[in-house]
Amino acid sequence: MSDSATEPTLLSLDAAAHSWSLLSAQIDRFIQAWDLAASGESAAPEINDFLPPDASPVLIQELLLELVKVDLDYRWTRDHLPRRVEDYLGDFPGLADLVTPDVLFEECRLRKQAGESVDLEEHRKAFPRCAAELERLWKLENTSPQSGNGAHAVRRVLDRFVPGDAVDDFDLLTLLGSGAFARVFLARQRSMQRLVALKLSADKSREPQTLAQLDHDNIVRVFDQRSVPEVGLRLLYMQYVPGGTLQDVVPLVKATPGHERTGALLVDAVRNALEKRGEVDRLATTWADATRRVPWSDIVCRIGMQLARALEYAHRAGVLHRDIKPANVLLAGDGSPRLADFNISFSASSLGSTPAAYFGGSLAYMSPEQLEAAHPGIDRSPDSLDGRSDLYSLGVLLYEVSRGQRPFTDESVVDNWTATLEQMIARRKGGPPEEAHSVTDTGSRALAQVLGRCLKADVGGRFQSGGELARHLEVCLDRPAWRLLNDVDQGWRGAVRRFPRLAAVMGVLLPNQAATAFNIFYNEAEIIVPLAATHAGVRELFWNTLTCVNAVAFPIGIAWALDRVRGVFPGVTGRGPSTPVIRRRALLSGVNAGGICLLLWFTAGFVYPIVLRHSGVAMTLSHQVHFLVSLTMCGLVSAVYPFFALTWVAVKVYYPSLVRLSDRTLPEDEVVLRSVKQWCEAGLMLAAAVPLLAVTLLVVTGSKAQLALMIAAAGGLFGFVLCFLAYRTLRDDLETLLRVIGKSSSGRIA
Repeated sequence: MSDSATEPTLLSLDAAAHSWSLLSAQIDRFIQAWDLAASGESAAPEINDFLPPDASPVLIQELLLELVKVDLDYRWTRDHLPRRVEDYLGDFPGLADLVTPDVLFEECRLRKQAGESVDLEEHRKAFPRCAAELERLWKLENTSPQSGNGAHAVRRVLDRFVPGDAVDDFDLLTLLGSGAFARVFLARQRSMQRLVALKLSADKSREPQTLAQLDHDNIVRVFDQRSVPEVGLRLLYMQYVPGGTLQDVVPLVKATPGHERTGALLVDAVRNALEKRGEVDRLATTWADATRRVPWSDIVCRIGMQLARALEYAHRAGVLHRDIKPANVLLAGDGSPRLADFNISFSASSLGSTPAAYFGGSLAYMSPEQLEAAHPGIDRSPDSLDGRSDLYSLGVLLYEVSRGQRPFTDESVVDNWTATLEQMIARRKGGPPEEAHSVTDTGSRALAQVLGRCLKADVGGRFQSGGELARHLEVCLDRPAWRLLNDVDQGWRGAVRRFPRLAAVMGVLLPNQAATAFNIFYNEAEIIVPLAATHAGVRELFWNTLTCVNAVAFPIGIAWALDRVRGVFPGVTGRGPSTPVIRRRALLSGVNAGGICLLLWFTAGFVYPIVLRHSGVAMTLSHQVHFLVSLTMCGLVSAVYPFFALTWVAVKVYYPSLVRLSDRTLPEDEVVLRSVKQWCEAGLMLAAAVPLLAVTLLVVTGSKAQLALMIAAAGGLFGFVLCFLAYRTLRDDLETLLRVIGKSSSGRIA
């Protein structure tokens, strides 16, 4: 076959959805033709007359299966020359490879309804690939308390209802939406004198009982249900949401350049929907005015947060949606989204779950595992799906609302249903295209990162709950929080994260080395040189003492400090866990390091004079106080600067690397964060004490090491300025983290 001959088989999913809606009209025409034949006004219609020759082959294949089911229905229920599926093979030789279990099930159901004995063994021999699924469906049929009407019988009944009709307690006002197996009307409930959305569908599922239990601000409220048993219909009356759907928003987004997209798009979509229904007074003007200038990425995050929380609520109630797409998200007059049309009874046995049903648009939003469940050749049951499949679909939806197109834009319907599914599964397992993440501003970059995780093919790599997704989307709205928690691999923060131990050691060691150098120079000039005039070996004794003190103090200090951050470094690099204890150690690393340094230096202030005195050196009280004061000043330098250095690193790198927004223990960190904030205030005051102490020593003691003290004073003043700048940044970052943690404790962030 030539390339030109195969080109028509490639049809985009959107084009396929549009084409299928047109081909569905052929089914309606076929039903009408059969109605005329059943009344004796014409002969039985021929299926061939309703197969357009220029349509996509794969759509024609699905249309053929649907027409066969309609034909079976009429022939068996109207006693009009009943046929078996095998009887169609002569007219359509390729049908043998296309027959699906639901077609065979329809024949068996109709034969049983007509009083015939059904033996599945006949179909097992003729269609062995359908045998297992057919047997499962037949068991469900035999154990179901309702046999009900066939899908096309229901469709015939639905077509009878038009605006102006009355059914049960409802007056039908306007058709809001329709599908192959349901109609939704705006209706007035006479007994309650209220407007409701009335859904007419087959009376065969447990949907109403389950959905009536869902009471959430972002889920369309189901009031109740009623049955019309004489025609096998169920009336489901729900909250009326007048602002259109997210499907109305997508074309506006697509037609608007990225840098011009704002909340005005959502406001215009809601306004347009309300104007079409003559209900523009339902527009929340305060919301509209406040929303128009909001960045589009923020609007998408807000929509996503609300829908994610709604899914979290439904999933906890044991309900999956399974059909998330823009058309199933209704908008209220204030722009708030409402999830509708929970397809909780999704399975191969559900009415309308055949391949044809997916061409209405749901297919493009399915997760890879949901596509596998729809694939006849893959052993995956719909019951194996969980809430993470819904989160994948929500990710596709939010991506489309954000960018005006879905992440997999070039997907197409190919030669047959199975090949189409296999192509889509492979695309999803390969992940979204790289250009999907080509965004620059912080808000869009944050949103793209979250959506990228939603679209992970591996369910373990996705958000594990709607609540977790909502928390990440809310952090996207808090720009400082997002940058603090997510840019941790960039620039100097990335280098520190790769070498956290080295950063900690350098942050402590460098100030201590500077303090040691000053201490040696100052004490030798002020104390040792004058004492050398009367004690010949005092200089050597001082250096020996210095060597011993440093040889003991530095290892003790390093070992002690490292013990206080045990488990932090593996957690920061991603090779260890993140627990409340480890996060606490990370946040308090500066406090602990500073405290250890100050304690060791203060202790050394007593060690030097005691050793010298016990070695026979005549130490005056002035000498002893001098040692203590100078080493205390060095201790302040060795405590304050490591404190700010390590606290800076902890708040900027260590702690953000350890934060997991899904961690339920995160609120426990609030006390530690507040404590660190208080320590920063204390550290700033101690930093101010260093230059003051140096100046005091210079003035009071008449020091011979004036140059050293002047350098210490100037350095201390410069250090105070650095500490003050660090304090301001740390204060803002700690407030940001407290904001995240505090709202996480109430189940909300930002």
